Amino acid sequence: MHEPVDKIGVVRQHRWLSADEQAQILAPRCRKVVSLGGSGAQSVTREDLERLARPGTVVELVHAFLLADPRRKKVRGGLQADFRAVLDRLDKRGAKVVDVDAQICSGKQRKALLALVDSDLARSNRGAKSATNGTRSRGRPSYEPTPGELERAEHIWGNTRSYPEWPDADKALRTKVNKQFTMWRAYEEFGPRKATKT
Repeated sequence: MHEPVDKIGVVRQHRWLSADEQAQILAPRCRKVVSLGGSGAQSVTREDLERLARPGTVVELVHAFLLADPRRKKVRGGLQADFRAVLDRLDKRGAKVVDVDAQICSGKQRKALLALVDSDLARSNRGAKSATNGTRSRGRPSYEPTPGELERAEHIWGNTRSYPEWPDADKALRTKVNKQFTMWRAYEEFGPRKATKT
């Protein structure tokens, strides 16, 4: 005889997919959607989630690795050990964990689920630092020449007697105007050079 299935959706804020977006995916599939590590009425701890678990309970996550507590990253075994411990406690209570994105369940596909979680945790950790740094840094600011620099550059660009070849003009522009003012910039600003009269 089968126990009735009780599906609980679990979300956690992550840079790949926000908690709201995860909730939209899980809401049609689950009786209830709760948030781990969040705030609000639907926020629960993992201990609360484990107390809700009983035979027939299915805990669904868009990405199963989100069940691991990010604060346990520096602890021995890291997030992988933390996920395995939670999965074991849920299994003892008769509950199953489902990764909705990959359609893998912890029952008969436990090894596949653990391999997927290990892979996803590694991917998630790999780009975490660069993602935060990328939002802080906008890259090199674009170069905008001053009116004085434009005047000097136009004089050099137009002086085909002192700087007959383009590389000569390029060297003079970089040394006398600004190292970022190239011959290509001068061509865009002032057009083609006039030929010298012989």
